[in-house]
Amino acid sequence: MSSHALFHCPNCRRLVAPASVCARCSRVLHREPLQFLIGRQVGPYRVEQLIGVGGVGAVYLARKSLDAPAVALKLMYPDDEDENAEARFLLEAQMLRELRHPNIVRAEDVARSEWGPPYYTMEWLSGPNLRQVLRDHPAGLPLGEVLEHARQLAAGLQYAHDSGLIHRDVKPENVLVVPAGASFIDKLLDFGFAKWVVGRRQLRMTADGDVIGTPAYLTPEQVGLAPPGPATDQYALALVIGEMLTGRKMRQGLEPFEIVTREVQAPLPVERLAGPELPEHIVRALVRATAPRPQDRFADVEAFVDGLEGRRRSLLARRPRRWRPALLVALLALLTLAAALWLVLGPAS
Repeated sequence: MSSHALFHCPNCRRLVAPASVCARCSRVLHREPLQFLIGRQVGPYRVEQLIGVGGVGAVYLARKSLDAPAVALKLMYPDDEDENAEARFLLEAQMLRELRHPNIVRAEDVARSEWGPPYYTMEWLSGPNLRQVLRDHPAGLPLGEVLEHARQLAAGLQYAHDSGLIHRDVKPENVLVVPAGASFIDKLLDFGFAKWVVGRRQLRMTADGDVIGTPAYLTPEQVGLAPPGPATDQYALALVIGEMLTGRKMRQGLEPFEIVTREVQAPLPVERLAGPELPEHIVRALVRATAPRPQDRFADVEAFVDGLEGRRRSLLARRPRRWRPALLVALLALLTLAAALWLVLGPAS
């Protein structure tokens, strides 16, 4: 809903998809600002404030009563054009309810509102998103801070991956940075493009050929060069980390057509990391994490962070180690000889 408005039928008292008249009663619709719901009820919640505007829904601060804890209530925009929009929205709510990790925002209630569209509530957390943090640091964040963001985001993503879920829209706007004393806690948001990849029935949420994601953080898999998987989030995370280090988007100034046809065909160019004196192992890790082929990236996002920190595990090959035949034969011969000697000589006294 690009206009960021609500279309209200005063007769049916419902919010409907953008139109001039109500499809149910033919009354003229009122075009209202998103603040229309402030002071009104959505399910058991009273809306107090508009706190976020997204592509598929608006987020409000709401409470069940004056002394009840605040929640973030996400209400979907009515949509008649995309038949899968509501299914995607409800799937996102289901995912967030099932994922319980300190670096993933927690969802609670899911229901259909009396206004028509569905909604779900999330824990209310105060803090800027990572995009807002980066605006305040145009030259990039200190290296130690970047690595701490990387650790936390990788921890949340690894938990999602281990649960059979890939995010598919990792970007600064989808990371909430919650102050925690002298430090912070990162919370992954917006699983609206996420996909179950293990143990779930696959839902076709988009038409064949559709590109899912944000152009500045698109991966080769999202333009059809390989099936999506956990390595998809690793690639996008690497682009976010490059941006945190330099203060610049890694695809600054590029058109979507250039990204889809050229950028995803090669790893991140090293020259885009110019500026701060970055250790060589960090540059190597970012280049490897943005390899066009998923199998050439790190084994998982935690191994990627190990690479950023210069740890040894990141240097291991992605594929399981294979024993060479000659080495295996020699090892078996030694074990056989040892067993024979034990039988002949008996255990040492």
